[in-house]
Amino acid sequence: MSPQPNAGGALSLRRYSWHIGRVASTLSSAAEGATGAAAAHVAAGPWRYAAFLSYSHSDKRAAARLHDFLESYRIPRDLVGRETARGIVPERLRPIFRDREDLAAADDLSREIDTALGESRALIVLCSPHAAVSRWTNIEIERFRQLHGDTGIFAAIIAGEPFASDHPARAADECFPPALRQRPTPDGPVRAEPVGADLRREADGEHAGRLKLVAGMLGVPLDELVHRDARRRHRRTLALVVALLVGLALTSALALFALQARNEAVRQRAEAEGLIEFMVTDLRRKLEPMGRLGAMDTLGDRALAFYQRQDVASLDPDSLGRRARVVRLIGEIQDQRGNLDTALDNFETAAATTAELLARSPDNPDRIFDHAQSVFWVGYIAYRRGNFERAETAFQTYLKLAQRLVAQAPGNLGYRAELGYAQSNLATLRYAEGQNAIAAELFESALAISRELAADTPDEESAQLDYAQSLAWLADSKERLGALDTAAAERTQEAAILDAMLRRNGENRSAQLALVTSRRAQSRIALARGDTAAAIRHGTGAVALSRELTQADPANADWMAAAAATLLQLGDAELAAGHVDAARAALIAAAQPLSKLNARDRSVAKWQMLRVREQLLRAGIFARDGAPAQSLAVANAALTALGALTAAGRDESEVRWLRSRALLLAANARQALGDTAGAAHDFAVVARIRTPAGTTEEPRIATLRAEAAAAQRHTMK
Repeated sequence: MSPQPNAGGALSLRRYSWHIGRVASTLSSAAEGATGAAAAHVAAGPWRYAAFLSYSHSDKRAAARLHDFLESYRIPRDLVGRETARGIVPERLRPIFRDREDLAAADDLSREIDTALGESRALIVLCSPHAAVSRWTNIEIERFRQLHGDTGIFAAIIAGEPFASDHPARAADECFPPALRQRPTPDGPVRAEPVGADLRREADGEHAGRLKLVAGMLGVPLDELVHRDARRRHRRTLALVVALLVGLALTSALALFALQARNEAVRQRAEAEGLIEFMVTDLRRKLEPMGRLGAMDTLGDRALAFYQRQDVASLDPDSLGRRARVVRLIGEIQDQRGNLDTALDNFETAAATTAELLARSPDNPDRIFDHAQSVFWVGYIAYRRGNFERAETAFQTYLKLAQRLVAQAPGNLGYRAELGYAQSNLATLRYAEGQNAIAAELFESALAISRELAADTPDEESAQLDYAQSLAWLADSKERLGALDTAAAERTQEAAILDAMLRRNGENRSAQLALVTSRRAQSRIALARGDTAAAIRHGTGAVALSRELTQADPANADWMAAAAATLLQLGDAELAAGHVDAARAALIAAAQPLSKLNARDRSVAKWQMLRVREQLLRAGIFARDGAPAQSLAVANAALTALGALTAAGRDESEVRWLRSRALLLAANARQALGDTAGAAHDFAVVARIRTPAGTTEEPRIATLRAEAAAAQRHTMK
């Protein structure tokens, strides 16, 4: 779970459904770097086979899946015919030689394999602990290297760990055959750095890993292939939704009918569950960047209905795990759409299942990982509603689960990312409690992890986004500590990362939302420095970006909240500059999303604080308009709302600041109305506001306290 910008305060939390793959180097960079005689040899041809697929017999099912994908994959049309270091890009990568398929009737197996290796343009090695000890897999690698050199050898990891044999206690986990770990040189064998993709779920994942292989075999940059593939898939997605729903209904009916024969029922159920999980996860990844999650509602309802018809007691562990993942993913979608009650029901259902599965297999990393995600989301809903005690319990549990994952596989980048997310989650609670110095230390630890992961995987958008958001969290804590120059520098660095991401993929809504939050924060920092022109400039840019988001998906609650918070920040900047009409326009524009959020769920703490900020801006405008009675009424309404927030356990630091602002507005209004005693009382209350013992004083509150003390002395005169 990584931080993500959210509208109500500075930021909120987020987890990603995919993780960073562990690869020695990217396929695209290796392909682009192929030069000299080896590159000329690869490009020359002619070749009978696009590639030779080498694998252990124990991995034949995985080999068959990869073989089918590669032969059926259609190269994006605008790449076909391009000349690269690997030759002319074809329409398809086929045929792919698979020895156990192609040589079933061969008289001389060794001679046929040798001939096929010589006529293959590339070698793909399916890497696993089985392959690492397979004599024939190692021989095929050595023979291909003799015929073609190292260029054109690609590793596809499906299980195990690369170079685990470096540690005797973990040698059984090694996935690379010896010929991949070392390559011969005139001076003797040297350590090799295989080029490849990690198809494991906790790494690149199957689809992204396959695209890396294709990019390497074609010699095209990975980004180009991914973006073209994504555009092509997006164009087909909406048209496929209806067909997939029909397919889901048909598959569900077939699964129910098949219950009459138990063995057939198990097979049909597994197929149906796999199809459901594919549709929910894959469609979500396609639709979310485009802001079209509304198309998922019907699909989510059908998927839940399918599982409700099943007898949970009859499900095996794998089926229960798929069920929990689907239910959790549907909960994430409901959370984004602001349906927190429904989302929490889904998360608690998933957590109960993943807890049971973990109890059955306490050392299974997949079970640990799945339960960690469920626990996080239960805690996240508690965090959003201001129930910090329950959030603390969930986030501490998540931290322990992340530590167990890292203890099992210290070199796994995905597991290390989980540990960084867990530290950030706890830091957000310290931040909300006003313990900004402690929060900053925790955010520093999380930033160190995300910075390292981003450097190790520069082409992974999720890693870059995590790094940017870690900078954002640290900047927020520094801002509250009064280190405005440091906070501004971190925000500038964050914005540069996000701008680069959007230049590569203009449809990345997660990066766009993060940039909205970043520019809003830059506006806030500029205003604290007294630079109203810069505050307005940053605020105006943030409003334009947030408008694009809400137009893409008007029902997305997070985007609505971001739009409201950004308009209120712009209104504050305009009012500080004396532009009352512009401030009023921003206030009016913010009213619409705030009303929708209020109607959707009144329990979200950050949304309620946005309503308080709206009241404070309104009171300030009334004061500038010379209407102190109206200003006083609105300021008192804000104080009443803040009282309820404090009682419920909200962001205490933000509440103290908002309460000080509301009291100052009320005091100034009373003074304008001639109520000197009432004004003096309110000024005195602000002057007595203190940060709780054990926490660092916030300069922004100290500034308001000093202003109130000066006004109190003036009133007493």
